Amino acid sequence: MIGKTRDGSSFYGKKHIYFCSHQDDREYYLKEISEDIFYLINCVIWHDDGEEISESGRQFFYENMDLVVIPVTDKFLNDDNYAARYEVDVFKKANVPILPIITDESQFNAANVLFENRQVLEHTVNDKTKLGYFNKLERFLRGYLLGQSLFKEYGNVFTRTVFVSYRKKDRSLMLKMLSLIHSNPELRSLGVWYDEFLTPTEVFTKEINESIANSSFVLMLITPNTLEKGNYIITDEYPQAGEHHKQIIGILSNTSEADARQHFPDINIFLELDDTDLPLKIQNAMGIEPVNSTDHTIYYRLGLCYLSGINVERNSDYAIDFMTIASDMGNVDAAAILSSIYAQGIGVEQDSAKEIEWARKYVENAIRSEDSKKIVDSMILLCDSYDKQDLIEESNQVYQELQKYIDTRNEKKDVLEDSALAGLHYGNKLIRRGLWHQAKDTFTRVLSQYKELSVYDAEKYAEGSYELIQLKYNLATALFKSGDNEEAKDFFEDVVYGLEPYVQKDPEGYNDIYIKAIGNLALVYRNIGIMKNDHKIIRDAEQLLVRSVEIADNMLLTKRAVYEPLYASSCQILANFYMNFSMFDESAEYYAKAIDAYINVIKFKEANCNVEFAQTCNNYSVLLRHNGEYSKALEYALYGGKEIKELWLKAPAVYDLIYAKALTSIAIIFTQMEEYDKATKHFMSAIDLYKISSRNSIDRYEGTAECYMECGVMFAKTNQHENAVNCLEFALKNYEILKRNNCGNYDLQIDYIDKWLKGAKND
Repeated sequence: MIGKTRDGSSFYGKKHIYFCSHQDDREYYLKEISEDIFYLINCVIWHDDGEEISESGRQFFYENMDLVVIPVTDKFLNDDNYAARYEVDVFKKANVPILPIITDESQFNAANVLFENRQVLEHTVNDKTKLGYFNKLERFLRGYLLGQSLFKEYGNVFTRTVFVSYRKKDRSLMLKMLSLIHSNPELRSLGVWYDEFLTPTEVFTKEINESIANSSFVLMLITPNTLEKGNYIITDEYPQAGEHHKQIIGILSNTSEADARQHFPDINIFLELDDTDLPLKIQNAMGIEPVNSTDHTIYYRLGLCYLSGINVERNSDYAIDFMTIASDMGNVDAAAILSSIYAQGIGVEQDSAKEIEWARKYVENAIRSEDSKKIVDSMILLCDSYDKQDLIEESNQVYQELQKYIDTRNEKKDVLEDSALAGLHYGNKLIRRGLWHQAKDTFTRVLSQYKELSVYDAEKYAEGSYELIQLKYNLATALFKSGDNEEAKDFFEDVVYGLEPYVQKDPEGYNDIYIKAIGNLALVYRNIGIMKNDHKIIRDAEQLLVRSVEIADNMLLTKRAVYEPLYASSCQILANFYMNFSMFDESAEYYAKAIDAYINVIKFKEANCNVEFAQTCNNYSVLLRHNGEYSKALEYALYGGKEIKELWLKAPAVYDLIYAKALTSIAIIFTQMEEYDKATKHFMSAIDLYKISSRNSIDRYEGTAECYMECGVMFAKTNQHENAVNCLEFALKNYEILKRNNCGNYDLQIDYIDKWLKGAKND
């Protein structure tokens, strides 16, 4: 194992992070992510150098890490590799905090399943500004790790400190001894110092001497290994304790007091490790008093020490006890830490109810403290906690309360920044839920706040800034999805033109988002062209889509792993475009290119594109269906359905709606082939999936409505009157819900069903 620090300094007083990765990813991502972490905190980052190490030694090393950082790549997710197969399970069982960093947004769902809904960061390697990533990384590190200065400051919270002298061979016995000592609540204010993972060097020797000098006592674990001639304890630590006139307490294990006295004649107190009264005898020998303070900061810092392993062994139970006392006394940060402990499962089982409970307490304490920054932070955390459990109404209510609070404040710049931050946070959640109209309103408000903020910070918020470009991209997406094509066009054009200078300076760094922006702008042009029956605008849309394919194709020569998925996606969008205009030959050409590209991506495991591949197969099957090629259409629909089914079996809650849509597509083809029994079977399977899905999303209502409508049409065609009425009535109910919530234009479907139902009643 190899460890490194930011400036090559000593490992002492720093937290230990293990970099866990697929071996093929290590060289690139170790450098990338280590630089990010070192920018924020001077810690020790370890990685496996391939040297042989015993299984017990490896296990001990893993369990004593303060944090595990994992770059999640497609190789990590899909290859049979040691990191994913073995190391992740060890860290989970040891309750070591895990921070997965996905390298592509398509990996989000798979990472959530593997890491059991722990916080996942998105590390966009090609985004030079890394907006959002650093803020999230800093917040996470601040929650679990402390810098060197805070390490020393928090270490001063202990009423007594002891230097623990032991042989490395006896490390497991030493940890048992510490566990016994701190099992006594009255000894939990006793801090300890031991060598952790330090390598013996001149710096090591100096720090050993300083630690002995600064300790209240020396606690020496004496075993047969300690008595071996010429070891470091006999030659260095014991003499140094004498020079500093430190009282030494000898803890005996498998050795006699008489043998110990021959080597250590200045020790006056000997105790047995197996003595059931050992904690009490140590308390009496050191004269330690239990913590009894009116200062909640003392309990908070003790909690952090046990959580992070500062001068004590890590123990989440003790950390929770101290943090709970601190929070009950009004400490704001303690409740935030407790919420995070239960959210991430740090030393305890993940518990969403307790996560929310402590997030609420965080808000209560923040409001009492009247600290505006804490109030904003606490409400955002509570929104997150509700949102993770799909408690949408509760999340919305907290966000509204947050905006009301922000609006009451007087500090202009801080108010604007806090409000913009909250709006961005909330707007992104609305986009993920498919609530486009609400997202549009939220991002519009943030845009006006950016304009005001540009007065204070022109570089960050003014026209042309990358942060503003990203905001406009989100706003344009919300406008486009909510049907406001004209306004979406203006913003997407701003994004495309605004990105061009960035692309010229660094094509590899910005062409990915540039391609996506061009594709979205083309789709807006398509919609406007259709509505206005303007063939020039439609041709402009086609040219933009062709351009996005060409850029992605050209970039394949430099960064295939990044751009082949984008090339496949661009080909798929262009194929869909051609199909909309009944240009079936052109559509078939680009569907074939998209499918070939996706097969390459999956074959070489360069991205997790199984879902996109399946959807492309389904779209191609629709084209073939329109051409009357039902057998070939069924072949591709079944191919796509098989890909989705494999994902659904691994993560049902993640892929249920996508799989239901694939089953509906297969059922429609069987209907057209007049294989009604098979069609009914697939329709019913899809309906069952829609019923049990726990997600209140537009996709669920749209999918349910489409499935019932197509099924109802099939029943009508086969003269199953009652079944047809039931299905179409249920389809109508879902379309009306969508229309009522401004989720899109469903007038054609509603009119068709209304007319059919009226005709059925008249019959």
